[in-house]
Amino acid sequence: MSFRRWLCALVSILLCTVASGQEQDEMQQLWHETYSLLQRREYSLAVNLLENRLDDSEFFRYTKRIQQDLDAIERIKSLSDSVKYAVKKLPPSTPLTILSKDYLFERYDTNESGIVLVLNHNGNRQRNEEFTVPLSRLDSATWLQIAESEIAEWSDTEFVIGIFLAFDRYPNVRVARTQLNQAADSGHDVAVWIRRLEEAEQERKQKSHPGSGDPTAKDLLLGKWTVVIKGGRRLVWEFNRGGDGFAYVKDRRFPAKWEEESEGVFRFSNRNGGTAVINVSGNRIFGKLANGVPFRGVRHAN
Repeated sequence: MSFRRWLCALVSILLCTVASGQEQDEMQQLWHETYSLLQRREYSLAVNLLENRLDDSEFFRYTKRIQQDLDAIERIKSLSDSVKYAVKKLPPSTPLTILSKDYLFERYDTNESGIVLVLNHNGNRQRNEEFTVPLSRLDSATWLQIAESEIAEWSDTEFVIGIFLAFDRYPNVRVARTQLNQAADSGHDVAVWIRRLEEAEQERKQKSHPGSGDPTAKDLLLGKWTVVIKGGRRLVWEFNRGGDGFAYVKDRRFPAKWEEESEGVFRFSNRNGGTAVINVSGNRIFGKLANGVPFRGVRHAN
C-alpha cells in the first residue's frame, strides 16, 4: 500500500471515529433530557421532545432508536393516564398503602396542581382527619397499586412497568430489572433499557458515596432546621441518617420519616399523614406542605 493510500485510509478511520463519538454524544444528550422528563413525570413533554427530534433532519440517522424510545414512552404515558382514570373510579373507603402505611381513600379533587387524593387514616375515620396528597407526588408503588386492574391485561405490562420503575422519581431498580427480564422472555428488546438502568443506578451510587467530593443534597439536609410556615407558625424539623427524623411542635417531639423523591427534592412525612416536599439550597430549605401552603427554613447553628 502506498503512503498516500495508507494516509487516506487512516484519515477515513479517524473521521468515522469522530463522527461515531459525536453521534453517541448527541443521542446521550437526548436520552439525558428524556430521562429528566421521566423523573419529573412530564410524559407529554417527553413525547413532544422525541417527536421533534424525529422531524429534525440532523437526527435522521437515529430514527430507529428515537422511534423505539418514543413508542416506549408513549406506553408510560398510557400508564399515567390509566392511573388518573382509575383514581376517578375508586369507591370511597378503598384501602391504599402509601410508603408502607395504610390509608383509606375518600374521594378525589382537582386543583391547580392536578388531581389530589383525599385520604383518611385507616381505622380512624371517626377522627375525620382528612388530608390531601397530589396524585403526581405519590410513590411509584402506589401508582401501580391504583392502576393494577387497568393494566393487568396489557400484552406489554412487564415492559411498561420495568421502564417506569427504572426511571421514575421513585425508582425501584430491583423490581424494574425483574420486570424487564420478564419482558425479554416475552420477546421484547430490552438491551438498551437494561444498559440505561445500570448507568442510572451507577450515577445514583456515585452521587451518594460518602467522601466522593462535594456534599450531596442528602448530606446537606441532615441536622435541625427552624421552619416558618406561611402565616407565621414556627416548627423545628430534624433529619437523621437512614430516613429517620422528628418534628418539634412547641415542647413536643413527633417521629417522622424522610426520603429523597428526586435529585435534591425530599418528602418529609409524620405519623399522622402530614407531608412536606422539601428543596435544599445550602443552609436553607423551602417547599410546600401537602395542602399547598409554602414554608421556608434555616439550618440550626452547630
